[in-house]
Amino acid sequence: MGVQEANPIVRFFMGWTTPVLGLILVKLAAFAFGVIWFWRGKNLFLVNLFFSALVIWNGCAIFISMR
Repeated sequence: MGVQEANPIVRFFMGWTTPVLGLILVKLAAFAFGVIWFWRGKNLFLVNLFFSALVIWNGCAIFISMR
């Protein structure tokens, strides 16, 4: 669709392996960090708010690129 990955960490892993495997590795790492934070009793509200905004941003980027 012409949209490029802006996150340098995700871009590195997608270029280092196959794009799908790189994305899976990054998602697994994010999930592991979330579990560790949860087990340590940290509040995940701000993290969830950030990722919700990120999903909306990505959706807008995909929508705009389809026009």
